[in-house]
Amino acid sequence: MKRTLRRMSALFGVSLLMTIGVTLAPTTAKAADAPKSTFQASDSALQSIRKIQEERIKHLLNKAKVYPQAIACLSSGSPLWSCYDKIKADKTIETTAVSGTDILQTNASEGIAQIFITNDANSGDILAITSKGRILEIKDERLVSAAHDILSFKEAGIPYITQNVTSYWEIVLRAIPILFEVFMLFFLIIMGIMQGKQVIHFFSNPAVRMKSDKIVPFSEIAGNDYVKTELLEIADAVKSKNKAMLAAIPSGLLMSGPPGCGKTMIAAAFAKECGLPFYHVAGSDFVEMFVGLGARRVSIMFNRLRKRHAVSVLFIDEIDSIGKKRSNHGDPGSSEQENTLNKLLQMMDGAGNKTLTRRKRGRIIVLAATNRPDILDSALLRPERLERTISFQLPPQPIREQIAAIYMKNQSYAADVTPKMVGLWTPGFSGADIKSVLNQALIQAGRERSSVISASHITHAIDLHLMGEPSQIVLSKEDRDITAWHEGAHALIAMMLIGPERVRSITILPRGKAMGMVAMTPAEGRYSQSLNDLLSAIFIAVSGRAGEFIKEDGHIERVTTGASQDIVQATDIARDIVERFGFASLTGMMTHTYIPHDPRYSRELSQKRSAEIDDLVTNIVSRSFNEVVKILTVNKEAFSILVKTLLRDETITGIDAWKTVSAHIVKDGSSEDALAALTAIIHQDAPILDGTVSAAPKTLS
Repeated sequence: MKRTLRRMSALFGVSLLMTIGVTLAPTTAKAADAPKSTFQASDSALQSIRKIQEERIKHLLNKAKVYPQAIACLSSGSPLWSCYDKIKADKTIETTAVSGTDILQTNASEGIAQIFITNDANSGDILAITSKGRILEIKDERLVSAAHDILSFKEAGIPYITQNVTSYWEIVLRAIPILFEVFMLFFLIIMGIMQGKQVIHFFSNPAVRMKSDKIVPFSEIAGNDYVKTELLEIADAVKSKNKAMLAAIPSGLLMSGPPGCGKTMIAAAFAKECGLPFYHVAGSDFVEMFVGLGARRVSIMFNRLRKRHAVSVLFIDEIDSIGKKRSNHGDPGSSEQENTLNKLLQMMDGAGNKTLTRRKRGRIIVLAATNRPDILDSALLRPERLERTISFQLPPQPIREQIAAIYMKNQSYAADVTPKMVGLWTPGFSGADIKSVLNQALIQAGRERSSVISASHITHAIDLHLMGEPSQIVLSKEDRDITAWHEGAHALIAMMLIGPERVRSITILPRGKAMGMVAMTPAEGRYSQSLNDLLSAIFIAVSGRAGEFIKEDGHIERVTTGASQDIVQATDIARDIVERFGFASLTGMMTHTYIPHDPRYSRELSQKRSAEIDDLVTNIVSRSFNEVVKILTVNKEAFSILVKTLLRDETITGIDAWKTVSAHIVKDGSSEDALAALTAIIHQDAPILDGTVSAAPKTLS
């Protein structure tokens, strides 16, 4: 009812303004368009103007009069508009219909004694009397359209007078819509006040109550177990109705964490667990263009919640919009925000809040959410306000599996699509992100008229979430073939070294600046890497160039520049192995990283040691390239099958790719031998090679 009254009041207000504008516009236009003239006069004109008028008329009169009564009236000194009325009333006088140009020509030939111009809301007339007494008339011409003629009359020195005709009933009819809308506006305001509603939203309560049946309980929320445990303890204290326990629970809690981690959902579930009414409001709802209204709305919100409920839960989302640190610069733009914050602090724990009267009204447990707790004012985080901070984090893989399982309940999925797979493919995703991905996968399945959601639909949704739609670039056949060999090599080496489950998707469709892509998921649950992990990353990085090298039958001069970023990545990892991580016997357990102007890493290396490190890094990357070429050559059949599949389907999942090539993989331990060979070079158990690429016949044998 409140929103309906507010909308109707706004509608009537806008309609009232439009009606006033439309009603006043024609009158204003006529007044603005009325020209001014030294010959313009009326019954109440000054005697000097009347004298000029009479002199002009006498000068033009002659004895050849067609209608002597018209000239006689003008010469008699009677009011000019009386002469006009007599001429219009005389049925024996015949008028000649002319235009404005005809009047000017007549003035040049025989002279014009007087022109009368009348206009009302609908039409206007121009009546001209020549010096010979003839009557010329222009009928039904608006004054606005005759403005040019009037200007011409003025320039020619022809005497004219104007008169606006507006009837009393016309004024009354114009005023009726305005009076009606004013009446309806006041009627709606009075009705709203009688029903206890505030029509003007500036003084309304911004907090909205959420119905209990729309709140998801704790039992259906996956993850954040430590948060739920802490909130359940407070809920038990509230449900016990013990006054001592109720007085001991915190007055407010601050929920901080990345977006989409379920802060709002858990706050609502907490209220439902306690059996308390849940109100939610955004911090931006208190920001108003009028000074003082934000603080006023804070006061109204707290007072009404205390009056209606003994205990209630108030959730303030994005509290940083009103809870930022107060500055000492006195910026006028921040005065309204600071006033609102001051009122919020006072209502949560001010002097008046500790009085017995206010305590009897009701208690409010404030839950506030923010993504930026570092910018909040310290007074907001002290005891008796938001005295406890609860940190939310992005869900790890097991929790992502639980979240995916909840959202996958009501849809049909292919047999190979499991919550575990979705959790594995979505590292760094929040619960809201996972829900969005599954919804997008459902949309994609609907586009393809598929009865089930497959892994390819999930992959498409994740790629869309991370990188957007595929690029509009159309590759030529040659570039498409090169991309397939390049990305196929990346995918095959990755599946052999780190496992097919870590390869999410392989595509040769351009996205962004990349002509193709192999999307891999990081290993979760591990926060450190071994030497084999680093070497595997180098192998995967250089495998794209190796795939192109095999496609061109060992002719290095025919490979493309598509591996430029891969080479940078491989070089960085190899240099970190030697300089930072202490794996190389050459550098030992000592860092050799040089960072200019850094207090710890600003010492430059000697030329000899720099050359040795460069040689070792070059040898690691080059030897890795040769080893990858050997592995791909041994598994060339599987490699060719994967490339053909990519050229046909353009995008495939890692699981489907492994199913296609796994039967053709040669299990001779070549990948383990390659890792062992690189380890020996790093430990200097083997001689350092010159770093050049092996010859084509020797490599492809």
